[in-house]
Amino acid sequence: MEGGIDAGHSGEQAREYNRWFAEQVPYFDAPDLGFKRMWFYRWWVVRFSMVDMQAPDLQGPAFYEGKLGFDNVIGFAVPLQVKELTYLRDPRFALSQLDNSYRTRAENGAVLDPPGSPYWDETYSHWIAAAALELHQVQPIPQDTLRRLLPAMAGDVRAWLTAYDVDGDALPERDRPRVTGYDLDILSYWYFAGTRLDPRAEPPALERVDFASFVFANAVAVAALAEVAGDAAMAAEFRADAARIRAAVLTNLWDDETRFFYPQRAADDARAPLRELHGFFPFTTRLAPDEPRYTRALDALIDPTDFWARYPPVITSLRHYRAWTWEMDGLTRNIAPHPISMGARTVLQAIKHYHGHDITPAHFMELMQRYNDLLYPGVLPSDPYWRPNAHEYYSQWEPYAQTPLPKPSEISHDFHSMYLSLVVEGVVGLTPRDDERIELQPMALEWPYFALDGLRHHGHDLTIVWDRPDGVVRYPGFPEGFSLRIDGVPAFTRPTLGHVVYDPATGAVETPS
Repeated sequence: MEGGIDAGHSGEQAREYNRWFAEQVPYFDAPDLGFKRMWFYRWWVVRFSMVDMQAPDLQGPAFYEGKLGFDNVIGFAVPLQVKELTYLRDPRFALSQLDNSYRTRAENGAVLDPPGSPYWDETYSHWIAAAALELHQVQPIPQDTLRRLLPAMAGDVRAWLTAYDVDGDALPERDRPRVTGYDLDILSYWYFAGTRLDPRAEPPALERVDFASFVFANAVAVAALAEVAGDAAMAAEFRADAARIRAAVLTNLWDDETRFFYPQRAADDARAPLRELHGFFPFTTRLAPDEPRYTRALDALIDPTDFWARYPPVITSLRHYRAWTWEMDGLTRNIAPHPISMGARTVLQAIKHYHGHDITPAHFMELMQRYNDLLYPGVLPSDPYWRPNAHEYYSQWEPYAQTPLPKPSEISHDFHSMYLSLVVEGVVGLTPRDDERIELQPMALEWPYFALDGLRHHGHDLTIVWDRPDGVVRYPGFPEGFSLRIDGVPAFTRPTLGHVVYDPATGAVETPS
């Protein structure tokens, strides 16, 4: 037709668009509509952020941090994106994002954002290799792909332990707050200037907990993936690097008196004793030992006077926010989906891998519910703006709130945080493992039901169902209780919801205490 839209072509485009979701996205059901709405919305964000192109720096499917403000593959967001893409049914999307992430690197070997606007050429701190290892534990990476990726993964870790570790103490240092991904919200960079924000000042180089934690996690991942690929020498090299980083962090960045991890100034090892979310990242990456000396630090994460704020966790402890009244100019005291999702991942790691703390599954579910409330505030359906939105960040929140709801930034529908993987690994409880056993440790212990169908795991389709026994079958064809099916074949059904490890090779079911 002339001068108008071809209805036939438009209809076919819509069918192809919808087919992508039908073929790629697992089905999720829950009694809390906030979780269901966010599940569908966050998969839309994934698809909205995808491009498919052939350029020197980006080839095949790639995922921008945001099409409405951060239109590039940005290293800061990539590990969280890979975690989300892990649960698409086709692993090629996650593998392509890994390829695109490691395709552009700085001269020193560190991952570098692809060229474009001059703003993007940055070597952000990241845990991309660690996310790749967890992808491999769910959807095994082909050997040829592993061998292609490993040299770049190794080169990135080596760069952080050489170019960004001037004194060779296994504690990477950088003098740009932006490379943390949290910009001027990182108050420790301003601690030595009286904790007064001066965007024009040159901040000192800090040996940071997040830098060391992420490089540790990447080193562990490179070692594990190198072993899978049959490169014993590379595996040994990076196991040794990981051990060296762990020893350096525990010796230099841990404070026994206040029981927390802090950054220090690289020039003289002077500590910046500000509690930041990054102080928990040794637990997020499992660098910290599972010992009471360290694990009591986790209680600060759920303390309402520390990090458990209105939308937990905050980037810097409320104790610091409330102790000073310096001029902020709207540049700090922000909350954002990225640190909230990192906090949720930390809560999961604490529950699944650490003892001697007070964090419970109820804390994880509460955090996720508040996360839903932030992104989907639940205004009236008659309001034309009744829709979820993952903004870059939100401001004007407590302790000096100006509005009933935090003020969103201008950049919308960002793909720079996790949600979907937190539902799979937290709400439903799938735990990535090095073997083919299926470990489920659900956090939704108070829910009467949930279902996750079509989840790809080691080449099989998993269906995970919980239907609290009450005499009324919610899911036809499934018995009441906690059930797992593999490729449609029943694996187990248990009367209660809890921690289960199932071995497909033997049919054995373990219930860890």
